[in-house]
Amino acid sequence: HVRDYLVVPQRINQANAQALSRNQDLAADQMALVARFADQVAMFPSITSISFGNPDGGLANSGRSLQDDSRYAIMTDGFKAGPFRKMTLKPDMRPGKIIAEVPDFDARTRPWYIRARQTGGPVYSDIYIVFTGQDMSLAVSQPVYDQNGEFIGVIAVDLFLSQLSDFLAGLKMKDDWRAFIMERSGELVACSKGRVVDIDKNQSRGVRIKGINSRDIEIREAVQAMITQAGSLEQISG
Repeated sequence: HVRDYLVVPQRINQANAQALSRNQDLAADQMALVARFADQVAMFPSITSISFGNPDGGLANSGRSLQDDSRYAIMTDGFKAGPFRKMTLKPDMRPGKIIAEVPDFDARTRPWYIRARQTGGPVYSDIYIVFTGQDMSLAVSQPVYDQNGEFIGVIAVDLFLSQLSDFLAGLKMKDDWRAFIMERSGELVACSKGRVVDIDKNQSRGVRIKGINSRDIEIREAVQAMITQAGSLEQISG
């Protein structure tokens, strides 16, 4: 399940990169991209949003809300760096009322854009906490080139990682069993019980939870046992 969860965005990126490479008109048509991405988000429930950032810093994006599965579009004015608007999406895939605005957005400054541009191939972002502080996300991105090999932008797919916790929570296990995914840093990615993100009340922002600090005693003691046995998480080779 986890492997498939991570493969789907790669395939979506590959399909979109091919379409953009072959059709320069599509790469320049912000509304057509929003409609295309909205269709793809509807087809794949695991996908949070799909974005295309161009060399002018412009953005075309469509996604779904984690809270109620409502759909939205995000666009920058004139498909270049500048004002950014998040809008509801109508049934005909056209933007509706404005939900949120950012006065100065530049896709070229976003980690998913920078890393794909620098590596020249498909790449995962670091896990990050979304602006609401309630969930974590992971971006899978890759650069797009035209038929002559000229760079024309970056395509990216975002995934909300709470979907992995939902999957683990649905596994049939005994009451005192736990399933969790943890990075080598010790920070939790997903777990069948408990939280992976907490709120720093002093800074009013979300912070990631390390397994050794989990409020769930089974997870906390399991991680402690791993550290005791291996010496450190970095020593675990497989």
